[in-house]
Parts: sequence; C-alpha cells; structure tokens
Amino acid sequence: MSSTPRRTILFLTNSEYGEANVIIAVSHELLRRGNCDVHIASYSILSKRIADLENGAFGAIPKETTSITLHPFTGLSMHEVRRKKFGINDIHHKPGLKGAIGTFWFDKSQCIS
Repeated sequence: MSSTPRRTILFLTNSEYGEANVIIAVSHELLRRGNCDVHIASYSILSKRIADLENGAFGAIPKETTSITLHPFTGLSMHEVRRKKFGINDIHHKPGLKGAIGTFWFDKSQCIS
C-alpha cells in the first residue's frame, strides 16, 4: 500500500473578509482532511484568524499531519489605503449594483494619483 504524499499549498489573498473567508474555509477543509501543509500569504491583520483556524476555532484539525503558516505582506492593506487616502472606514453596502454604487459618495477624481 502506498501512502499519499504530503501536499503543500500556497494561497495569496487580501485580508478583507470577502476574499479571506473563502481562503480560510478552503484551508480549513484541506487541513481537516490531513496530510497537507497550508501557507497563506496576506497582511498581518489576518494573523488572528489564522491562529484561530490553527487552534481549532472553526473545527478540529489533525495537527500531527497538517500545518498552517502565515507569510505576512509588508505595506498597507486595501482597507488601510481606503481609510488613509479616501477617509472611508467601511464599504458595507446593500446587495447588488445599486447598493454598491451608493458607496461612491466621494470625489472620484481622487482615485487617480
């Protein structure tokens, strides 16, 4: 009987929940199945959620056959740039195109530097 080789997977993601949630969920499933090393490259603000995943906050993972590692990016995250450059703390909006368009209240000429 041959054993399955241990897999190493690298994800690159922004730290914002809309994108990072998918990576966290897929990483959890891969880790839950075992025999996998997951690496996530993102901004350090995601480190608490990675630690929660590693510590079983989203469900148990077999630590003896898996590992998860965060490789932090340097620089500002998308959220930090949005806050510092445009003064926007939050982009939560109603669903759909009309809801999204309603978030663009600031002067769009500021977008191009």
